Amino acid sequence: MNFHIQTKPVAQLIYLILQQKQIGYKNVVVNISGGLRYMNIWFYIACSITDTKIIHADYKYEGNEEVGINSNVELITLPFNNITEKQFEFLELFFEPNYSLEDFFSHEYGFNEHPVLAKTEKYNSLEQLRKTLEERKGSPLTRGSINGYIKKLQKLSALEIYPNPEDKKEKTITISYLGMAFFLQNLYNKLN
Repeated sequence: MNFHIQTKPVAQLIYLILQQKQIGYKNVVVNISGGLRYMNIWFYIACSITDTKIIHADYKYEGNEEVGINSNVELITLPFNNITEKQFEFLELFFEPNYSLEDFFSHEYGFNEHPVLAKTEKYNSLEQLRKTLEERKGSPLTRGSINGYIKKLQKLSALEIYPNPEDKKEKTITISYLGMAFFLQNLYNKLN
C-alpha cells in the first residue's frame, strides 16, 4: 500500500478486496488492529465502499500498556452510494477503451502493475474531454452537460482538476484514486 499519495490506499485495498471476491472468497474481512492509526481511515473507507466486514481488536490494558486482546470487534461501516451508470461511463474515459471486464480483476496483476489502472488518461481541456465522450457515446454533448458530470463527480472527490499549465483558462482533468475506487466497485458490480 502506498500511504504517501492521498486516497491511493483506498483504491489499492478496494482492488485487492474485489480480486478476492471475484475468485470466490465470500467472507473477506479486513483487520485494522495495530499498525499506524492514520492508515485506518483509508481502510475504513475502502471497506465501506465495498461493503466488506472490518474488525478491530478490543485490547486488554494494564495501566497504559496493551497486554493482550479481549476480542475482535466488528465495526459498522458507512453506507456509500455507488456512482450512477452515466457517471461510470464518464469515469471510463480515463481508462484505455478496450479492456476486458472478465480479466480486470485478474490475479496476474497487482494494483500498481495493472496495465489499465497504471496508465490513466489526462485531459487538458473540456473540449478534448467532450470530443472523447462524444466519440464513445456516438451522440453530441454540450459543455454544460460535461460540466454537470464534472461537478457531480467532484463532489465525490472522484476527479482531480487543475489549471492547465499551457492555457490558464482551461483545466487539466484526471481521475483521482477515490474515483478509481468507485469505478472498480461499479465494474465489479457489473460482473456479479
